[in-house]
Amino acid sequence: MKNKKLLKTILCITSGIGIATSIPFTITACGSSKPTPVDKKILPYEVYDINKTTGVLNGFKSGIDLSQYDGICDTMQIPASVTSIAQNAFFNGSSQQATIPTFITKLIFADGSNCSSIGDSAFRECGLTSVTFPSSLTLINAYTFWQCSLTSADFSNCTNLLKIADEAFYKCGLTSVDLWKCTKLVIIDVSVFAGCSELIYADLSVSSNFVAIPDGLFSNCSSLTSINLSNCTNLSAIGDSAFNGCSSLKSIDLSKCTNLSSIGPYAFEFCTNLTTINLPDSLETIGEGIFRNCKNLTLSTLPSNIKEIPKEAFCLCNSIRSMNLPTGLTKINESAFYYCRLQHVNFWNLSSLETIGNGAFTSSLLNSIDLSRCTNLSVINDNAFNNCVLNKIIILPNNLKSIGYAAFGAQIMLKSIFLPGGLETIGNAAFMSSGPDLETIVWKGLNNEPTIGENAFAVASGSIQSAGVVYSTGTYGNDEQLINLLKSKGLPDAWKSVH
Repeated sequence: MKNKKLLKTILCITSGIGIATSIPFTITACGSSKPTPVDKKILPYEVYDINKTTGVLNGFKSGIDLSQYDGICDTMQIPASVTSIAQNAFFNGSSQQATIPTFITKLIFADGSNCSSIGDSAFRECGLTSVTFPSSLTLINAYTFWQCSLTSADFSNCTNLLKIADEAFYKCGLTSVDLWKCTKLVIIDVSVFAGCSELIYADLSVSSNFVAIPDGLFSNCSSLTSINLSNCTNLSAIGDSAFNGCSSLKSIDLSKCTNLSSIGPYAFEFCTNLTTINLPDSLETIGEGIFRNCKNLTLSTLPSNIKEIPKEAFCLCNSIRSMNLPTGLTKINESAFYYCRLQHVNFWNLSSLETIGNGAFTSSLLNSIDLSRCTNLSVINDNAFNNCVLNKIIILPNNLKSIGYAAFGAQIMLKSIFLPGGLETIGNAAFMSSGPDLETIVWKGLNNEPTIGENAFAVASGSIQSAGVVYSTGTYGNDEQLINLLKSKGLPDAWKSVH
């Protein structure tokens, strides 16, 4: 009898040692029915609802009282037998609440993990602060860690990760994202790290398989100061609002992205501290509002393959002083350089330019405009150069047909205007000035009476009436026809014509 009791004691001790050196789970101490975790920091495996056939982890078992581990455990370890974590596994969709207790702050995976995917919203809105992913992981689904308290996500083992889906880490507290070891990563979906306002550094230099930065990937990451894209040689597109609202970002180098062909609308909008960006020669398309309100940006040259400057592309970029436009440019759209405070724009080689949009250069600091080499330019739209500080000359191209409303209005110190003979329409207040400095209008080769809007050449009320001269060549303009027409549209009475 005594020997049997001794044998029972030895078996219990031996079992305890065996368990202690294996994967942690709850045991029952000899002579006691109270459950205790082997590793006091890790939740015991018996709390999990795991499908024994498929290996899918569905969450916590129904009826489990997790409060008994408060003050004892702070870590969830996913057992090696788990093949995937189900959708909403630890998030109650009905109550819209996480089921993980607040005292659990860490998520890890057991050695030899077989977990290949984590389902939609699996850990949504939980209080986890750190997660370390296993090498077996291939897929992180949408909203997985949506609005979690995560400050750390370790991807260093994720050599098989293929995809991170929509908003997986939306509004988490991450301070850095390092994906450089995720060499098989092909797809990162929309807004994966959007709203991570504590994020400072991101490394996406993953592999040549990575072809697109999706819409909103880092939007409103207001603390982001640095991003590494150095190895993304096959990156072809940056999506809409990808870096919108990254107000701490000061520079970004895309020069190594030699296959980058497009950057979407508002991609860098409200990057208010962005001063430099290196764009690759491969870039062909930039989206509407791409650099809108980047008030410290000093970019002065655009890649030669860009054909169109979209609406509000550089709107409110008031640190840009000079711009060399691509020679193949065909269109400058509405408010493209609105309030940029530009002092110089090189229009000299823009023979393909066809249209300048509404308000394209409104409130810039241009002192002269020479469009004479823009031989295909036919339309200058409303307010295109309104409220500029012109103090020299305007030279317009021979093929120009239409000048819109107030296109060159409020030109305080403008001295001379050179108009082409083929011009058919001049809109209301097109050259309306707040000062009397206009001295000369040269109208070359005018053969037909143009349509001229009201106050097209008017000066502000009460200004001294200049005694300027209109020079005209062509068949129209004899017998004071032209000077009388212009005077009827606001030109001072003291002006005269010379033929």
